[in-house]
Amino acid sequence: MAIQPIYAQIGLLSLAFLALYYPFITTLVRDWDTNESYSQGYFIPFVSAYMIWSLRGELAATELKPSNWGLALVALGLLQLFVAKVGSEFFLQRTSMIVVDIIRLTVTAILASRYGGEVAHGFLHDFSGWLVFVAGIALLIGVQVLLNKLGNSK
Repeated sequence: MAIQPIYAQIGLLSLAFLALYYPFITTLVRDWDTNESYSQGYFIPFVSAYMIWSLRGELAATELKPSNWGLALVALGLLQLFVAKVGSEFFLQRTSMIVVDIIRLTVTAILASRYGGEVAHGFLHDFSGWLVFVAGIALLIGVQVLLNKLGNSK
């Protein structure tokens, strides 16, 4: 049985996301385990999904207006991750993950509403996935180069 292209694309996007955010996800979950103030973190994805599901009728009826600002927002999210990584600021590292994914999914929904499912599918699984992956890798390489230069200057 051959793997359908959609599942291969979802798998590649998931791997790219995990490659970029795995270190931050593990520390986030560790904080949920060890700090009682953050223990509600396990429920956030489920509560968020329920809230979106309960508003599905209103969301479907909302007039969507596409904008090219989505790419700028994705770039800002990745820049936020870069700045947070260099400054070892965990809150910014974690929120950049959410910002980038929310923007990508919002743009996909706008495209589906405005231009149809095929265009949205192409954006979600081809263009935006590769853009986020390439930008993430480029930022990681940039951080490594910067850290090497800072380490050699001492």
